[in-house]
This record gives sequence, C-alpha cells and structure tokens, in this order.
Amino acid sequence: MLAIMRRGAQSWVAKGLFIILLASFAVWGIGPIFQGAGRLQTAAEAGNVKISAAEADVAFKQQIRQFEQQYGMTLNADMIAQLGFKRQILQQLVMQALYDQEAGKLGLRLGTELVQQTIAAQPNFRAPNGQFDPNLFRQLLGQIGMSEQEYVAAIKGDIIRLLLMGSIRGSTQPSDTLARTVYAYRNERRVVEATEIKAADMTGVARPSDEELNKYLADNGSNFMAPEYRSITYVAVDLAKIAAAVPLTPEDVKAVYDTAPQDYGTPETRDIVQIITQDQALAEKIAAEAASKPLDEVAKANDVAARPAPGITRAGIMPELGDIIFTLEASKTSQAVQSPMGWHVIEVTKVSPAVPSSFDEVKNQIEANLRLQKGQEVMFEATRKLQDAIASGSTLAEAAEQLDLNAVKIDAVTADGYKPDGTQITNQPILATVLKTAFQLPQGQPSQVEEIPSGSFSVVVDTITPAQTKALADVKDEVVTAWTNARRLELATTKANELAEQVRNGTAVRGMARSQPLLRDGSNVDKLPQTALPHIFDSKVGDVLTAATDTSVWVIKVNAVNPAIVDGADLSAIRTELKEQMSNDMLEQFAGALRGSYGVELNDAWLQQSADSSN
Repeated sequence: MLAIMRRGAQSWVAKGLFIILLASFAVWGIGPIFQGAGRLQTAAEAGNVKISAAEADVAFKQQIRQFEQQYGMTLNADMIAQLGFKRQILQQLVMQALYDQEAGKLGLRLGTELVQQTIAAQPNFRAPNGQFDPNLFRQLLGQIGMSEQEYVAAIKGDIIRLLLMGSIRGSTQPSDTLARTVYAYRNERRVVEATEIKAADMTGVARPSDEELNKYLADNGSNFMAPEYRSITYVAVDLAKIAAAVPLTPEDVKAVYDTAPQDYGTPETRDIVQIITQDQALAEKIAAEAASKPLDEVAKANDVAARPAPGITRAGIMPELGDIIFTLEASKTSQAVQSPMGWHVIEVTKVSPAVPSSFDEVKNQIEANLRLQKGQEVMFEATRKLQDAIASGSTLAEAAEQLDLNAVKIDAVTADGYKPDGTQITNQPILATVLKTAFQLPQGQPSQVEEIPSGSFSVVVDTITPAQTKALADVKDEVVTAWTNARRLELATTKANELAEQVRNGTAVRGMARSQPLLRDGSNVDKLPQTALPHIFDSKVGDVLTAATDTSVWVIKVNAVNPAIVDGADLSAIRTELKEQMSNDMLEQFAGALRGSYGVELNDAWLQQSADSSN
C-alpha cells in the first residue's frame, strides 16, 4: 500500500497538482488553528482525535459565509437546517482527522521544498510582476489571523492529505469494454415523428366562476403567496458618528506624531537572495563559502536554488530571519539560520532606507486614526451600556432614550428589505445585517448586542405576519389567467391523447414531422421537450407517446434506432470521465474503511444545536 502511495505522490507532484488556494482552509486547513472551549466541549471524535465544538463552530460559520457570498443570499436557521450544513462540515472535519491519522500510520512525510513551491505558486501571493511577494503573503495571513508557522503547518497537512487521496485516485483505470459500452449507450441516435398541440390554440374556454377561482387558488396557493413580513425596532451604535464627534485639538494630533515620527513614511526595505535547505551541514558549508563569493554562485556550485525576495520590510517577517536580514550590511551574507521553513543562508543585495514623512504630510491621517481609536473606546462603552440596559429588562426604545441613541422602527419588511408596496429600503446601510438577525428571532425578544465593523446593534421583532396565500380580490386577474391556461392545457392533453391513439391504430395524422437523429443528451433536440428524451430512448420502434410542457403537449412516434459506431471512435474523453467517477467511488470506499477502522462518533447535541446558538 505504501509503495502505491509513493508512486501516486510522485506522479501528482510532477504534474503540479498541489496548488492549494487560501480558500481551501474552509475545509482542510482550519482545524488545528482554532481551539477553545464552547458550550459543548466536543463536537465529534474520529479515532484518537477529538474535534472541539469551538473548532466545528468556526468551520460551520465559514461555510455559511462562503455560501451566502457565492449565491448572494442570506440563510436563516430553518434554511441552514434543511441544507444540512452542520452535518456536512462536521463530516469534513472528521475525514480530515482520519486522513491525518492514516498518513501518520503509513509514515507519509513531506519535504520543505514542495511546501515552498506550493506557497510561491499561489496567485494570491504574487505581486503584479508575477513574482512571489513575501509582504503580500504576510499581509494576507494577517487578514485571516494566521502566523507564517501556522500557515506552513496547515499547507503541509493539506498536501499530505492530498497525497493520500491522490494515491487512491491514481490506482483506478476503466476497462476498454466499459468505455466502449458507455460510448455506445451515449451515442445511440433515435428518429421520431412528432407534432405539437399548443394550449394557446384551444378555444371555447369560458370565463371561470368565483367558485372555480377560489378552488384553484386553494389548490395552488403556493403560486400566489405574500411573503412573511416583520415589524422591527433596532438601535445602532454608529462608530462613524461617534468618531466624528470626538473632541481633538491640534496638540493632541502633534503629540501622537512626536511619540514615534519614525512610524510615518515609507519603511526601510531590503532585497535579498536566500537558499533554504533541510540539511544543516550543507547550509553551514554554503554560508562559509559565501563569505568570499556571491551566494548565487555558491548555491549553483552546491546544486541548490538561490531565490530572490525583493522589497522585504521588517513588519511581519519571522523573528528568526528579521534580526538577521535587517542587521546585515549590503552585499554581506549571513551564517546559517534556522526557521520553521528549514535552514537559511541570506545575502542582502540592496538596502532602501526609510523615507520619513513630515507632520504636515500625515496630520490628516493621524487625526483620522486618532478619532477612530478614541471613537472605538466610546463605542465599546456605549455597546456595554446598551447590553446592560437590555439585560436589566429595558425595551429597546427605553434603552435608546436612556443612552441618547436613535431607535429605528420599520412597520413591515421582508427578509430581503422590501416593504408591502414593493419598494426596497435603501437608506439604511446596516439593514441587511439587522434583518438577518431579526428573521431568526422570536417575537418580542431583543437580540444580543451584535458587534459589526460599523459599530453594534440590537433588534427586536415587534410583530410577525406569516407568509400566506393572497386573497382572491388581490390577485384575481393572475388567478384567472392561470386557471384559463390550466384549462387550455387540459384540452390540449385530451386532444393529444386522441391523436396518439389514432397514430397507434395506423391512421395518418396531419402535422407529424420527422426529426433529425436525436442524441440521448438532448443537445440537438430542437423544439421537442427535453423531458421526452428518456421515454423516447426507452421505447421501441413504432411506440407512440405523449410529452407535456407548461404550454403544450407533444405526440411522438419512434421511427428508427441508429446504433453508435464504436470501432474507430475516440474514447479518451469517456475513459477520463470514467476514471474520475471510479476514483471518487474508490475514495468513498476508502473513507468508509477509515471510519470503520478508527471509529467515529458525532455529538448529536452539537448537530441539533440551532444555528442561532452557534453564533
């Protein structure tokens, strides 16, 4: 088994299939980083690994955010439960833990060189010139709250898991017989004769009575629904308003600048060339030789790559390297130094000194930052007072009056911000966030105070008007149209059935037109309904069938079956697809074997915990 995995790993690495995007950490890379206690201590156990509730909560929330961003919609608790997101993410974390344990059992290890190549190849970390940008790398890691060491460890874990999965996937190969059979099935063609009976051509449909309309509305109420409306009141602590009102004097701003003038302007940057190796002795040998020769020349002589890294700043660089890089003189080479990436030998090729900014150049920036800083302090205090007022039993309106905040009341609004008259509320920047919370609350219970980038808020639902079928008086014209169309379609169906029976009895029917040879995938179906294809390809020559759409009914007779010509056909695409399907099946079986071997236990209490309580 291990030999197979090593062969699979070599082929995958050679093809460069391990470029792992930063977004992949929504599934694989976040596990070891987020730890802590939650309301439930453990969400699942996989072998000897316990997945904490806090870890599962973080992964769950990330998946919800990604789904909402991708599809441009807001999910409430019921929708989240129906989609099964909690179970999906917990199963993903379980499989991560099982793969990690199996990889450890098999002794799979990873060299630093592949990790470096993987990180350097990620487009998110590249500068406009296409080169890996270490400053951008550190900046993006800072945005997701990861250190370089954590990121390197997560990348290693991701690649090892992919190596393990790749070895399983790479062991499948479909047979020629299977490929030929699938090709013959997909490329068989059928010729039919068909005619369309359009509902719009059916005449003599009388105007329906109110009794018929009421019955139709009762039977088809879901097509004439008014959405759920909620009347809400919310109170917001607005950071921008608070910051704008912070009293500041010119002396306050100047004092901030005088404290650390070196912090303003362009920082010192350095261009370096470095080698990285796992061999300490080799690194020390290269460092000794580079004391009198250029590092790239020494690296080449020792068959090691010397990689340039331009524009490095002190901020965010690993401490093990920062002190070395920013104390070396230009054109000087360091001794061998160790970091989580391995052993480094570094040569500074260029030093660009810091360029300070004058007070006048940065005073507006300092003032804005100072207002924001002091405004955040005021905002945090106002948020705390709002929380205390709600906890003491005050209504939101009372809390707003006590704290001199505005209470915003909206009489009726849908989850996506529309009023009953069909207009959308657009003058309230945080309304979408407020509504997301409001439509998950019971009536009369104020939410917890939620912190958002622009401040904080709390909302209470005053009344709920459930989604309901509209009254006939409000939608009578639409119901009349729908009833009439349905009645005409019934008449078209009756006529189509009569024509189909005539065709079966050998009677010639006007309007029956011969089709081109139809493909099973429907790519050349023309006007025929796609829903008819499975029935056409399940029928014998001479069979007659009907197929309905929303606006017509077709009468179809199967005239001929044209088998596919397999000999000489290009089967490469079929083989590739079958290999992918077989690989996925193998992975599913392997996953099942791991679950059985190591044992898995899911905590039903975490799964049943509502989406609200996970936030």
